[in-house]
Amino acid sequence: MSGLQGRFMAGGERGFLFGSRTDDSKRGGDIDLLVRSTGEKKGILERVRMVTRLKLALGDRKIDVIGDYEDNAVVQEALLHGIRLI
Repeated sequence: MSGLQGRFMAGGERGFLFGSRTDDSKRGGDIDLLVRSTGEKKGILERVRMVTRLKLALGDRKIDVIGDYEDNAVVQEALLHGIRLI
């Protein structure tokens, strides 16, 4: 998962991996990503494009992408316990 920041996210965006993929003792599961943006918020089309680029690079896996504008417990969990991608 390293190197995703520059390859799949635009400038001004930071990514966090969270969920079961951050625990080496767990196997499988989907890939959960939180994308934080310091610039203009992107729409759903840009999110679909990013997921498509990720699937082309990583294979056809279930990938969930959420934005930090979604103010809920999942976002808070990702920020507290997620792994920042570089």
